[in-house]
Amino acid sequence: MSIHETILCIERTALPPSWVETMTAVALSESAFYEQIPDNTVRFLNRKSVETDPCFKQVIPYLLLHDQAGSRFGCYQRKGTEARLHDLWSIGIGGHVSTHDRISRSDSLKTIVSRGLYREMSEELIGIPSGSLQFLGLINEEVTPVGSVHLGLVFCLEVEGPEQIVPGEELHRFCWKSDLELAGLKLEHWSHLALGLAGG
Repeated sequence: MSIHETILCIERTALPPSWVETMTAVALSESAFYEQIPDNTVRFLNRKSVETDPCFKQVIPYLLLHDQAGSRFGCYQRKGTEARLHDLWSIGIGGHVSTHDRISRSDSLKTIVSRGLYREMSEELIGIPSGSLQFLGLINEEVTPVGSVHLGLVFCLEVEGPEQIVPGEELHRFCWKSDLELAGLKLEHWSHLALGLAGG
């Protein structure tokens, strides 16, 4: 993590209370989410300064890879830059949205988040797979120090076949698991919440 990195954040007080409860999974449309966020509550802040500041929620696009034919989700074991999540399994690919994802000051929040999502896909996967992308809603947890400062926007990419997905080095032990198999893994809280939105 660069000490100079600036990332997209939303003031916690701007979010509806039902979005930031202890363990939250809110199914809603993409337009409904953005309509709820006042422009003056969104800002880019130094990542180091907000990592322990629950007054702000760092926005994280959280992408699920779903093999519809096999009814399985892509999953991997955490070992990246966030040491607090190491050894947990995740079904979500994603990361912070940075100032690099804002090309123009007139860019909408939706445009900036979308760029962040696709940038993360290009960093975590070798090649961007084709498929139907859907916004499922948002997830939040206040149980862990990580969760208290992050807000997940859940997207699901329906892929035509698992062979389309070539994981990068960060997706440690990447594999495909059914709902039943995922239940036997030590999943991060966000993955449990996202599975609920995905109907798993």
